[in-house]
Amino acid sequence: MADMISSFVLLKVDGKPIPQIYELFPDLFKDQKKKEEEDMRRIMLYKEQMIDFANYHNKKRKGVKK
Repeated sequence: MADMISSFVLLKVDGKPIPQIYELFPDLFKDQKKKEEEDMRRIMLYKEQMIDFANYHNKKRKGVKK
């Protein structure tokens, strides 16, 4: 644990990015990483759908003038 802490401190001092936990222990978090990637894909798809929905309704509102 102390070796890892000192390595992280040295990386930070040198201005290098600290590796993510998936990079340090690839076998330990294999399933969790796949699940998080799948969740991110779902979130991005949902975000795109909501943007399309908002754009559709904004165009519809602009067509109706009061």
